[in-house]
Amino acid sequence: MGRLALELGVTRRTIRSDITALTVDYPLETQRGNGGCVKVADWYHPHRSIRKYTDEADVVQAATAAGYKDIYKKTLIGIGEMEKLMGKEQFRSILGQYVTKPHGKLTLVPESDRREAVTASTAQEDFGGKGFSPD
Repeated sequence: MGRLALELGVTRRTIRSDITALTVDYPLETQRGNGGCVKVADWYHPHRSIRKYTDEADVVQAATAAGYKDIYKKTLIGIGEMEKLMGKEQFRSILGQYVTKPHGKLTLVPESDRREAVTASTAQEDFGGKGFSPD
């Protein structure tokens, strides 16, 4: 942790706190000792693009109003399959407003990284300092 703290220009306590916060959203694996590490589990793919419908009922209504009938399996067909069925332009014009792409997951990076930093609130800010002690 010391090496990572030095590289990122922060304290070990900050690294420990950030790792704890990241475990809420990521399956982290840690190895202690010299040469140890903190890493995301091998089976997890954080950079896979995920799209989802904002409201399936609206998608059903829009697709069926446009004459598409084969949009169900046991559930509404996925975005990729729907796009293949309609074609990209038709999909975009009929259902584009019902598709959202969530932001990517957070990751620790050196201060030199060009991406905009994420500003997160602390538990003390969220709970107004009532009964909260960081130590």
